[in-house]
Amino acid sequence: MSPAFRRLRAHSLILWVLLLQPICEVVAQDRRYCSDREYFQQRATDEKNWNVVERAARDYIGYCEQYGGRTGIVRAHRALLLAHIAQGKYQDAIPIANRCTRLDPDDAICHALKADALLKTGQPRLAKESADRAIAVGAYDDNSALGVRVARGLLPQIESALAAQQDSARKQSEERSKVGAAQGPRYGTAWFTENGYAVTAHHVVEGAQQITLLGPGRVSYQATIAVADAMNDVAILRVNTASHRPRGLRMSQQPATLGGTAFTIGFPHPDVMGVEPKYTSGDISATSGAGDDPRFLQMSAPVQAGNSGGPLVAMSGDVIGIVVSKLSAAKMLGATGDITENVGYALKVGYLSVLIMEMRSSGTQVLPLTGKSRDEVISQVRDAVFLVVAK
Repeated sequence: MSPAFRRLRAHSLILWVLLLQPICEVVAQDRRYCSDREYFQQRATDEKNWNVVERAARDYIGYCEQYGGRTGIVRAHRALLLAHIAQGKYQDAIPIANRCTRLDPDDAICHALKADALLKTGQPRLAKESADRAIAVGAYDDNSALGVRVARGLLPQIESALAAQQDSARKQSEERSKVGAAQGPRYGTAWFTENGYAVTAHHVVEGAQQITLLGPGRVSYQATIAVADAMNDVAILRVNTASHRPRGLRMSQQPATLGGTAFTIGFPHPDVMGVEPKYTSGDISATSGAGDDPRFLQMSAPVQAGNSGGPLVAMSGDVIGIVVSKLSAAKMLGATGDITENVGYALKVGYLSVLIMEMRSSGTQVLPLTGKSRDEVISQVRDAVFLVVAK
């Protein structure tokens, strides 16, 4: 080996050492940062300082996966979930619980806290499934034992809510069946989701013996109810066809914002106004429904009978809600002496996402709406919307 080559090799080694030292320092700093997030997260949990817990857990989840591994990330999700439950953010807690249970299907605490969030948001059937899953995990360590205890403690409340929901649904079904028999078919609006199912309002199809979806170009499908949620007034329909079905609409992953613009396409009073789809737009007037019900959005887009079940769509093309009702002007006039106009309500799409997440795909595709113009978005949403005729 020549002296010149030895000198070059020595210089290269020195250069690598100089470069490696800062990298090692950065890694050490990152590890200290993540260790601090864990410390703050645990201390704030003990002190019930939920804002600090939330910040520390989000920082850890976003930055520390490579240092804490799956165990650390699961702990951070668990802490974040607990913070949301403690602050009453039940709807926001559900997707966190879903991520936690995907990371560790045997985390009994995440299953139990998910059951609590589902119960608080009026979904006792799904809450029962999560509580049963927590109990099935078993008490193999302190954390799982705590999860099992929480789940067992929730069961009486869940069973009571299920019984009340079933009783209410039975009474409503009896009343609507009487009305339906007298008035003939019920009309509403349905739209296809990204996994091939159709969505409408539960009151449109409740008790129906035959459900027909009528779409563009005289396309028609027969459908049956796959999932019925009377409490939240949403139904998921299974379309009985092996032929091509329209591409589905994408459900928003972000909550709707106050003042945001949205539109709906549906079939108001089709027996009078015709079966061509009707477009209306407006703003998000409130991020809660009547009586500050957190499940719903209030909107100014005009809706009528027949719009029920239609998608409430942001201008990006993402569905943010399911149109379910409007404030009765006649009843408000009788109660307050004031005629109330353009007050409609839509169920937040997050409640639908929870129901549909575990359902197997039926082979459709999401509409590629990103970057499209307003006219293209409206046109493609219109192609996914169908008139519902329930008999």
